Amino acid sequence: MKFKILNDLQFYYQEKVITVKIDEKILKSKDHIFDIEDTQKYFVDVEGILTKDGKLEIVYNRPSGYTPLLDLKNYANFYKLDIINRLLEMNVISNNKTFLAMQNILLKDTRDLLFIYKADHFKNLPSSNQNELDQWKNFICSFFGKFTLEKYEKNRTEILLKEKNEFLSAVEEVDSFSSLQKLIKERMTVEQKNFFSQELQEKKIDTRKIRRKKQTKIVLTVGMAILYLGTIFFIKAYDKKQAIISQKNSSTEITILNKIIDNDSTNLEKDMSKLAYPKKKQVDIYIKIGDYTKAYTLAKRCD
Repeated sequence: MKFKILNDLQFYYQEKVITVKIDEKILKSKDHIFDIEDTQKYFVDVEGILTKDGKLEIVYNRPSGYTPLLDLKNYANFYKLDIINRLLEMNVISNNKTFLAMQNILLKDTRDLLFIYKADHFKNLPSSNQNELDQWKNFICSFFGKFTLEKYEKNRTEILLKEKNEFLSAVEEVDSFSSLQKLIKERMTVEQKNFFSQELQEKKIDTRKIRRKKQTKIVLTVGMAILYLGTIFFIKAYDKKQAIISQKNSSTEITILNKIIDNDSTNLEKDMSKLAYPKKKQVDIYIKIGDYTKAYTLAKRCD
């Protein structure tokens, strides 16, 4: 069972439920706490509320296939920016009392995210008291930066001066929600281009290495042919067969690379099977092209 603390909340993540515990001493009143049992868009459903050992326990249904956002902190930046972009579109803190924090968010894919805890509208249950823009800035800093949400909440400006992170400094400079949305979209485009350009460059390097190996092999083959005239025809036949196989594999690799760049998942599974790609590598490729459903399905088979 995973256990995480968020301000006055204790989160317990189990396979089918998530329990949030709150010390009863900090509750202003219990008059409206059962209001949170009402179904709310972008929030998981409450299964029940009870008191135990001096604590209020809120039990939430954990839907199948959802992962705590905490587990994705070390993912590629373009993937995390896609998550932020979707959360900004949802903007649940505009009309709900809650906490914008990794502990409080579940993800199935970048278009399918859910919040866990929400407070009542009468402020009997704890929730963030910061303005919306500061909540977003602190959350983004905690997702991309080196420190916890609590540290950014206490002194974000001073920490960012020490951290010297160009992207987070740009986040700090925005003065409106719309400006933040624009910054995230622009940054996401840049990160995607950088990521796939690097992927293409690595592929070119691998191709050059393969070419050098082939050239070396040809030289050795010619030398052996001179020394062993009796086996020359067999060696040539073998090399011809290997060249055909290598050419087919290179063609398939280029096809896969083009589909990654074009975000095209059509027949990609068949192409990767031809080269016997490991399942974990296939998962990474599906994530890169945004096919998170296939990535998640395949990742479950890797476990």
